[in-house]
Order: sequence, then structure tokens, then C-alpha cells
Amino acid sequence: MTSKILGRSTSSNLSQNEQGPQTSTAFTDALKLSENLEDDRFTFSLKPSHSKGNPMPDLDKIEISMWKSEMDEATLNKHFSYRKPITVEVYAVKGDPASNHISTKPINKNFASPESFQQARAWIDNCFHKHPECPTTAVSDLPTRVVELLGNDSLRLHTAGGKATYTALSYCWGEPQTFATTLSSVAGHMQGFSLSALPQLLQDAIKVTTELGVKYIWIDSLCIIQDSPSDKAREISQMASVYSNAYVAICAANAGTCVESGDELMKMPYKCPNGDLGNILFREESPYLSMWEPISKRAWTLQERLLSPRTLIYGSRLIWQCHTAQYSDGGIEDWTFDVLESGHRRFSSGAFGSTKPTRQTGIDLFILRQVFQVWYNTVQEYTRRELTLSTDKLPAIAGMARAFHDITGDIYLAGLWKSNLAHDLMWSSNPATKFATPSVWRAPSWSWASIDNGVSFDKITEDSTLLAKVLSCEVTPRSEQAPFGEISHGILEIDGPFKKADPEQVKEMMSDESMGPPPKDNDAKLWNKAILNMIMSNGSQSHDDDSAWEPSESVWYLLLFSRNWHWDSSYERHKIAQTCFSGLVLEKVENEDRYRRIGSFFNQCRDWLGHWDRQTITVI
Repeated sequence: MTSKILGRSTSSNLSQNEQGPQTSTAFTDALKLSENLEDDRFTFSLKPSHSKGNPMPDLDKIEISMWKSEMDEATLNKHFSYRKPITVEVYAVKGDPASNHISTKPINKNFASPESFQQARAWIDNCFHKHPECPTTAVSDLPTRVVELLGNDSLRLHTAGGKATYTALSYCWGEPQTFATTLSSVAGHMQGFSLSALPQLLQDAIKVTTELGVKYIWIDSLCIIQDSPSDKAREISQMASVYSNAYVAICAANAGTCVESGDELMKMPYKCPNGDLGNILFREESPYLSMWEPISKRAWTLQERLLSPRTLIYGSRLIWQCHTAQYSDGGIEDWTFDVLESGHRRFSSGAFGSTKPTRQTGIDLFILRQVFQVWYNTVQEYTRRELTLSTDKLPAIAGMARAFHDITGDIYLAGLWKSNLAHDLMWSSNPATKFATPSVWRAPSWSWASIDNGVSFDKITEDSTLLAKVLSCEVTPRSEQAPFGEISHGILEIDGPFKKADPEQVKEMMSDESMGPPPKDNDAKLWNKAILNMIMSNGSQSHDDDSAWEPSESVWYLLLFSRNWHWDSSYERHKIAQTCFSGLVLEKVENEDRYRRIGSFFNQCRDWLGHWDRQTITVI
């Protein structure tokens, strides 16, 4: 159905919504222009939006485009030609006559309201009773320390263990904590302390916990002794169980507070089909992506989100996530572009849900492949996030590593897995060729944890043939209490095709590394996908100063994979076949018979790569 809204009758009824001031956008500027025009000078045609390729109308959105106008062409083009059509999100407040026809309600950003807490409790209750894939045990073993809520704003550090329900806080520290547990304060905190002594964000998390009817909360700055290296190593190694056993995780996604409010909406009268007059609220379409939240930039918080069975996310809106579903307290629930989130929810359901596989129960090969793919996606996301301390590179993902180990029984080697080690060695920092390395050693050069670049694992395709053989790989943890955390030593012995490289050839080859793996044939869809992946890869992180990357005179190639590439030549009318190679670029350590990884190459079809000798080498 198409309805028409006349110029002045539309704009004169625009008003500021109670939730906050209006913001100037292309849409609102266009509507404000109509206030200065006489009646009937132009009209809009409103149509339901067919978003996401759905042939059925999306009734929570409306598409607005110019229908007719008496304005001169220059004025029309100046104000409207750059945004035709415009899609707006439409809401109706509960109880308003318009809500009988428009079910989507505005985003509730008053997180401290009774309605917000009631919604949170309803989500939790629904999850426990209607989500068979989600854990249904509310009571679990308490972590080493939790904050106990005694009532009357009194708190204390509980260290007696036992079984109970607790929440866990996930947040960005930002500045150093003004109130934390240390060796000198832990005894006092066990005696008790006041809620008002805590930063506002922690007070808000405790308020949420209270409203959920829970007595305990785990907060890292209070439950880990911050100036005790041994306690930090031990407690960080338990992060997987801390978050996976929590009743619900409370995520302060904007690092400010859990109870902020404020939004931008405009209001307009709405005449219902039965003649009743109501109001609709609307704003220009604004898709929600969790990656835009400030907390999504921090490395530590990734595993906290992924390990938690249920999460309340307080960010630009209140979001619910569990192994089964994702909801929003108001607003359009369109998670189309949250691919990482949905993929990890699917994994979490299988890995940490009520029927999670274990080494004892066995794991299906198909599921195992999915598990590894989720690990690679996790590392890709993780390495693009920020760390305050460079030495936290491995500890900040140790909880996820332990969880994967518990599922697969595989051996963890500084971010790589023994059963898939040859593949894992082929991580790529593309499009950057120059590694950003920390000032202090934290991992061997063959591990992605040795650099600060973002990495990916998507270059070795299933039709590749393994050429090299890993003979041994050893990693020494810095602390026996943290086998998945910091390491003090790592060494790799590998046998494979090995040859001396010409530095100029290396530079030429590395300049081609922004290209992704070519498709198997000349299928147009496969080529379009490959080109799109290349464009997205180049846009995902800025290029380093590649001109400053200069290999030394002692550079070597180690070939790990080959791939036969066949395609039809439309010009020469015959099949063309090439053998492509993927491998590592190594640099010889001065005065030693050992090598370090300085780069990699993928699907290179250069003739001089096909002539080599097999050799066993050591990479550090």
C-alpha cells in the first residue's frame, strides 16, 4: 500500500522525542526544508521497504522517495537527488493506537528503568526454559574469589568457595582502576567494603546483578590480586570456566556505564485504518553492528563474550545474546551483518551448550572442522583488537585456547594446533608485508603471536597438497600454572622443499601478496568472490610502509603446499594448467644454523619456485 504525506502536514508535526535531541542528517535536513515551503509544493511516496532481498515488505521500515514536486529542478536536485530513496525505521510506543499496526518499539536506552530490568529477567527466564541448546544449570562452583552482595550497599570478597549463582562483568579498564584488590588490600576486602567506594561502572554492574536476584559477581579487578604475578597467572588460566559457568555475563560495551540513556527520534501523527489517531516515531535507518561498540576494539573482552553462555550487552542499546538467540530491547532486530557473532553463537551452542562434545564422548569430524574454523575466525578478530600490555598477547586468548583444547584434546603451540600445524604455520598478515614486532620477545617467529599485525588463515584451500613434514615442535610455558598463557621458548623442526632466495625476487613476489587464492576454474561467480575477498582484505587494515621492508642477503624459501590450477582459456581454446606454491620466507639467524620467519607467500606460479632441494631446518 502507498500512502502520501504532504509537505507541511508532515514537517510541522515533527517534534523532539522525550528520549533526546534531534540530530541533523540528510533525512532530517530534507524534512526541515519542507517547513519553509508552502502547502502542496511537494509530496513523498511512502512504501514498505523490501530489505535484505526479501520479496515481502519489511514492515518496521519505510522507504521514502520523491513522488512529485513543483520546485525548480536546481532546488530539487540540491536537496534530494543524493538520497533517493531514503529508508527510515518506524516505531510505535506500547499502548499507542499505532502499536496495533507497528509492533516494533523504540530502543529503550534508559537501562536503569524497571522496564529494562524486567526485559533482562524475561530473556533469562526464556533462555532457561525454552532454549534446549543453552546450559540450564544456574548454580555452579564459585571462582576462587567473588564479590558478595550483602545488602545495604555493603560488599565483601568471598573466598570460601561453594556452589552458587554468580554473574561476571566484561568491560574495558581504560584508565588504571582506582579501587582494586592487591596484596595489601585483599585481607581488608575480605572483611568488607562499601559500594560507593567503587567506580560508577562497577556500581552499575552490581545494581544489575541485584536486579537479577543474584548474590555474587565476578569482577577481574576485585577478584584477581593485581600485583601478584602468580595469582594473575593462576586466575587468568581459569577464565574459561569463570565465564562459561556464569549465570549471565554483564558486558559494559561502551566502557562508560551500564545505565546511560538518550536517543534521537522524531514523531509524527499516524492515522490508523480504523480512524484512531496515534503517533509513530522514526529515524533514518541505522543498522546495529556489535563491532562498532568500543568494547569490540579490546582484545581481552573477545574471549569473555565468546565463553559466556548468556550475555547482557549494555552499549548503544541493550542486547541479549545466548547460544541460541540474539535480541534487542527495542529497535530493528537485523543481525544480517553480525556474521562473526552468529558464527560464534553456533559454535558456542555446540562447544559449551547442554550437549557439548568432549574427548570422552567423541567429536564428529564435521564438527571438528567447524571448531577449527571458528578458532581461525577468532584469531583473525582477536589480532585486530588492541592490547594495553604487549605481553598479554597469548594470555588474553588463553581461555578460548583451553576451551578448544578441552573439546579437541589437541596440543596448543603458541596459538597454533599440533594436529593442523602445517596449515596453521601459513597464517598471513596480508596486505601488510612488514611485521610490526614488539620490543620484547613473546613468541617464536613461526607464531602469529610474535607480531602485532592482524592475521588470517584463509589462503590455503582444500585442493592444496602438503609438501613439508613437521618433525617436532616444542613450546615452554612461562608458568606451569598457565599452560595456555605466556611462553618462554618455542622451536620448530620441519623437513621440506628448501631453496636460497634472491632478495629482489622476494620483494617482487611479496608485492603480489595482496592477491587472494585464484579460483579452481573460470567460473564467473568464483572469480567475483575472490576479487571481493581481496578488496575486503585490503580494506580491513591499513598498509604498512612496505617500501621500508628489505630482506637480508640470507633469505630462503620453504615450500609447504602446492596446488594444481586449471582453467579454460577462451582465447587459446585449450586447458591451461599451472602448479602454484605456498610457503614461508625465512631469514638465517646470524652465526647460527637456524632460521626465523619473516614472511609468507601464497599460490605463486613462478617457474623458479619449482626447482628445489629437500632439507630439514630449525625455525625459532
